[in-house]
Amino acid sequence: MKNMKKVLAALLALTMTVCMASCGETGGTAGNDGGTVQNSKTEDSVAEEKEDSKADEAEESKAEETEAPAETEAETDESDDGMTKEQYASMTKEDLLAQIKDPENVTVDEMVWLISTYRFVDINDDPSDVHNITLAKNVTKDAIGSIKSSARPELSTYIDKLLESKYPQVRGYAISNMESILGVSSDNLKKAEALLENEEDPYVLFCAVTSLSNQQANSKAIHDFMMKMAESDNPKLRLRAAISCGTSWSKGVEGCVEAELKLMQDEDAEVKKTALEYCGGLNDNKVIEPLKAVLMDPEQHKFHSSAMKGIAKLWYDYPAMENTNEEAYKVAVEYLTQTPRTENVPNFSAVGEYGNLTKDKYEAWKGNASYFDASAFCDIMEDILKDPDANWMARTSAYKVIKAHDPERFKNLGSVIEGFDDAKAKQVLDSYNRDLAAFLEKEG
Repeated sequence: MKNMKKVLAALLALTMTVCMASCGETGGTAGNDGGTVQNSKTEDSVAEEKEDSKADEAEESKAEETEAPAETEAETDESDDGMTKEQYASMTKEDLLAQIKDPENVTVDEMVWLISTYRFVDINDDPSDVHNITLAKNVTKDAIGSIKSSARPELSTYIDKLLESKYPQVRGYAISNMESILGVSSDNLKKAEALLENEEDPYVLFCAVTSLSNQQANSKAIHDFMMKMAESDNPKLRLRAAISCGTSWSKGVEGCVEAELKLMQDEDAEVKKTALEYCGGLNDNKVIEPLKAVLMDPEQHKFHSSAMKGIAKLWYDYPAMENTNEEAYKVAVEYLTQTPRTENVPNFSAVGEYGNLTKDKYEAWKGNASYFDASAFCDIMEDILKDPDANWMARTSAYKVIKAHDPERFKNLGSVIEGFDDAKAKQVLDSYNRDLAAFLEKEG
């Protein structure tokens, strides 16, 4: 990291003309209060023309004296390394990695310094991206990704420094990386709880509600946090809370069903879709009637695919094929058999929800799902296939369900489909012939 002074000196020389044209730093990063944290270095004196030469010399001198964070962990402060946002903008992954003395043995201070350069990366909260709050494309991520896991210090040795950072990008990184293949440790969970007591930045909250989604059963504080996010004014946070409250990890956690029921009626369409889709993971019959209400309302056809996912999770449960629920099955059948069919009902994705099965679990599941008759279910699908009023993609989805549950019946559908004479008959037949050819080739 001793090369930093040379890198900064060179970068300062290249950017001096731009810096002297401004009266102060225009860049900044979002702070805890949602405002702007200005970069640590100012240029007010440079704006005075009579001081140009003196300022130039002073900046050169400062760059020469600047060192990367000290090797003593206690003295490391990511805000005092002398780098500016303008300098960072011109850096490459290689420039950042050049500050690492030994790429095979990265120190704690080097890792903290590298991660802390995230502070220069813009936070994207684009309304057109209805699901995410993200960081802009950046070289910090590329640089970190280039360091082998075995060469990095353990996160536990420096996570406190990241969580204490005044920059939301850095705190967000910390909370997003708490989970390992073994889950979130109890120690990290306590650190997350402490952070979230007072955290207000939307990006950090988004990282937390996403990365700690499965932890409600393990921590009352995290559960309370998720309940708060379910009531947030920010639809992206409510959407992520809908995932957390609907995951099977939250099954049996008090308050999750009630939160999900409310989110299933959310004014934001994406939040509503997410809650409808995930609520089945709770395996609670309280969600069945609200799902049915959506499915049986043709005016809500845009939500039918999501609602069917919720219903299917309750009774069909692909790919796990563990849950069974006769009441939910009856709702699915009622939806699929309703007539007259239209371009919108049944929704083609809702039909296709049953076009896959897990071969090594299917027979055992059928043994437990005594209400399910594969032949009768395929009869329903063939009826959809034959209906010229149904959306042609719903019709093709129907024969794919038959292919999954009764392959021999699927192979013999050609003569049936060839007899269609409606406006979409050729599209259905062409699709079937392609799928049949692929099926026969795979069958050998």
